[in-house]
Amino acid sequence: MTEGLASFNSSYPMGFEATFEQICEYMGMEYLGTSFVYSGTENLEFLKNNISQVEKAKLMLSITLV
Repeated sequence: MTEGLASFNSSYPMGFEATFEQICEYMGMEYLGTSFVYSGTENLEFLKNNISQVEKAKLMLSITLV
């Protein structure tokens, strides 16, 4: 079971998920999707989106933080 995480400044390349899906299929792993978490400071829309992306990843990976 895996979720793709990577850093690509303000966007990730087209087809980004396909590579992870193919690797997981080849290795017999369950692919759960990707989360785009922006690490810059200029794009406020991406920064606001980070909260939902992190929550999505935590849900998919069954992570609970206290």
